[in-house]
Amino acid sequence: MDATEQFARIVNGGIVYLGEAALAMAAHVYPDLDAAAEMRRLEALAARVRDESRAELCRVLFAEVGLRGNRENYYDPDNSFINRVLDTGVGIPISLAVVMLEVGHRAGVRLTGISAPSHFLVRDELDGALLDPFDRGAEVTHADGPAASPVDIVARMLNNLRSIYTSTNDLTNLLWVLRLRTVLPGATPDVHHELQRAQARLN
Repeated sequence: MDATEQFARIVNGGIVYLGEAALAMAAHVYPDLDAAAEMRRLEALAARVRDESRAELCRVLFAEVGLRGNRENYYDPDNSFINRVLDTGVGIPISLAVVMLEVGHRAGVRLTGISAPSHFLVRDELDGALLDPFDRGAEVTHADGPAASPVDIVARMLNNLRSIYTSTNDLTNLLWVLRLRTVLPGATPDVHHELQRAQARLN
């Protein structure tokens, strides 16, 4: 099973596991990626969280590990791949949020992704507090945006990469991103047409 088939199986299998989907996405750029090993990295981080609170989760991820927003090179595609976020310690709001959500889930911290305009936040389900993963989990006083499902999150990550690869005219990488968008649940005809146009350009 190639990386695209694996991704399609994950996102169309009923319950979508965010970490698995994000890693299957990253495997298109890192074909030697060991998803099981990356999952163990997330589990090891969760084991360092001493209680089921957002404060403790943020202490581990942002104070101990040093995860932070990549302000110097925001549009580096690596910022969108959680294996590279774990390697480098930097990412963009949504990839840092994925790490927060995945580690938090394993540590018993109840969090939800929030798809705010031009940003991505995490909500503590216990008290509704909004956290900014790009700013080391700092609390945000107010933000509008719906809760994001795993499929919503992966779709937004793919749209980010689509914008980056389009702007750099990286057609090879753009094609796999567009292919993954077509296999997401609810993909519209426009998504399929965009893939067809990109394939025609390459040919």
